[in-house]
Amino acid sequence: MALCPSAILMSALSLTIVLIDIYNGKHSYILIHSVLGTILSFLFFVLCNYGFETINWIAIGFIPGYILFTWLFSEKEEACDTCEEPKPLPKPIKPLVISEKQLNCPANPIQLETECGISRFT
Repeated sequence: MALCPSAILMSALSLTIVLIDIYNGKHSYILIHSVLGTILSFLFFVLCNYGFETINWIAIGFIPGYILFTWLFSEKEEACDTCEEPKPLPKPIKPLVISEKQLNCPANPIQLETECGISRFT
C-alpha cells in the first residue's frame, strides 16, 4: 500500500481522537474510536491505492462541519462529582394576620406593616 496524504491525515485524526478520550478519561469511547478509526484509515488507504483520493478529501472536508454540528447541538454531559444536592426552598412566609383592634389605623399607634400601609419609618 502506498502512503497518501489524505489517509495519513485520517490516521492522525483517529489517533488524536483516541488520545483526547484517554486524556478526558472517557474509557468507554476509547475502544469504539480505536476500531472505527482503524477501519476508516484502512478504507482511506484502499481508496487511495485505487486512485480515488478525491473521495478521501471530500470525506475529510465534511469532518469539520460534523464536529461543529455535534458540538453546537449535542446535550452537555456535565457530571459533577462534587456537586451538592439542591437546597430545599425556604418555607413560605405566613401572611400578616391583623386583629380587629388594629383596623382603626389612625387611632392606634402607627406600626411598621400596618393594614393602612402607614409607617413612621417612611
